[in-house]
Amino acid sequence: MINAKARACGIAAVLGISLLASASPALATGATAAAGGTAPACVVREVTTVGVTHIADIFNNCSGTMHLKVVWNNAPDSGCTTVSSGGHFESRRGLVGSYSKTVTC
Repeated sequence: MINAKARACGIAAVLGISLLASASPALATGATAAAGGTAPACVVREVTTVGVTHIADIFNNCSGTMHLKVVWNNAPDSGCTTVSSGGHFESRRGLVGSYSKTVTC
């Protein structure tokens, strides 16, 4: 017969493993989003072309500071830029570049 203390430890160990396994996907998802997921809807993107120059104006309408980067096709991405709430930044590329997306960084 297993005593009550040993049974309680066994149940606690099983519950601990179960909780750890179920928490892992959520932790991984949060880390992935923080590492470069698409910027949220409160970040407004205005993309225009003037002559041969593509311009991405990025506005932070979120409630807090955001770290943002513009991803370009066929051109180098912008650097990671810190944009305070209500602020904006601009990224420009020439003829061969085209706007892809704005991501967090």
